[in-house]
Amino acid sequence: MRRALTTTLAVLVVLVAGGGAAGFWYLRASLPATDGELTVQGISGPVDILRDQDHIPHIYAQTKADALYGLGYVHAQDRLWQMEFQRRIGFGRLSE
Repeated sequence: MRRALTTTLAVLVVLVAGGGAAGFWYLRASLPATDGELTVQGISGPVDILRDQDHIPHIYAQTKADALYGLGYVHAQDRLWQMEFQRRIGFGRLSE
């Protein structure tokens, strides 16, 4: 009886630890890449997006239009789920 309880407890601990590790890995993989370089069309010059130690983006561009493009990119990178949620609310299609 005691051996079965110990075995069951050990299996349960392994399953919980494995599930926690898998959940952490899955959620970590869904975070956006915030470093690196990306080339896009539609802007007239380079746009630098730097994040400080608190992950607050700082956008540097030569023109206002390019800076706004960078701002839109950062918004989509950080809050795409919220933008999609609000869009569905506006169209009345939240349940889809």
